[in-house]
Amino acid sequence: MAVLRWAMLCERAIVEAETSNLSIICVLDEIRLDRAPPPELAKEERPRFILHSFTVVQLWSRSDEDKPEKFPVRSQLASPDGKVFGGAEQVVDLTNHQHSRVITRAPGFPWRGPGRYVVTIQSKAGKKWRTVERLHFKVAVLKPAAPTS
Repeated sequence: MAVLRWAMLCERAIVEAETSNLSIICVLDEIRLDRAPPPELAKEERPRFILHSFTVVQLWSRSDEDKPEKFPVRSQLASPDGKVFGGAEQVVDLTNHQHSRVITRAPGFPWRGPGRYVVTIQSKAGKKWRTVERLHFKVAVLKPAAPTS
């Protein structure tokens, strides 16, 4: 099975077309919000969406240099209370190259309060998903929400 060499959260990743060089912009470890979004109107309402894009960058390598392989990977986001939101699934293709990058961009995240949001990276071996990495970023609120009357 292939090996995840490294994974990183950042605000943006740029791959230069001519050289395929990767630039990682603004490594992400904390997001500071000026204030908390207003509370939802009803429990049934979906959580508010925070428009703060981020990117998950992964570098995969063949476990055996001479053995081509191809397999699915996925990344999922969980809120501080453990609720897992949608993620992204991709296929890592190591049939022609020994290394492959996986770059996933999210436009933001559902607001579930301040705290630690976790991105779990998994690869599929057979029918089972196995966790290979957990990355996290903290969300802090600088000013509490104004009281409603």
